[in-house]
Amino acid sequence: MLRLQSVLLFIMTMLLSNAAFSAGSCSFLTADGSTLVDFQTLSSLQSPADGQGQVTVSCALDLLSLSPAVNYQLKFDGGVAGSFSSRTLKHSSGASLEYNIYLDSQRTQILGDGTLGTVFVSGNCFAACVPIINVYGRIFSNQWGPGGIYRDTINVTLEFN
Repeated sequence: MLRLQSVLLFIMTMLLSNAAFSAGSCSFLTADGSTLVDFQTLSSLQSPADGQGQVTVSCALDLLSLSPAVNYQLKFDGGVAGSFSSRTLKHSSGASLEYNIYLDSQRTQILGDGTLGTVFVSGNCFAACVPIINVYGRIFSNQWGPGGIYRDTINVTLEFN
């Protein structure tokens, strides 16, 4: 019996020393797995066209972690245009439409990486959490382009510790 207790104590010591190196894990997903904001079908851009989407962040604290929480940040780049002031939706013909994405429904807080006046999403999870972040888009008015699908690729970076 004494021998078994010694072995169990050794295994528990190994698990606790490994746990100090990892706080937890996080991942994110858009509502359909690929589209951040869907503007649906537009017939005119005489006035701004608004759209909405969601990003779900899923975080879990490692069971053996010595950390009380997982802290995360979700950052967005400028898309194909490389700009936060005006992102660009591209058509296969080469035509483009200017737009942007926002954190608030009033469309005043531009989603970005925290530089150039942009904001990013941050939070913390205790044990586990699945926050849903609403994302708002706007295609600016008084633009024209041929009918079809317009796209942009925005890289989203999830940082956590």
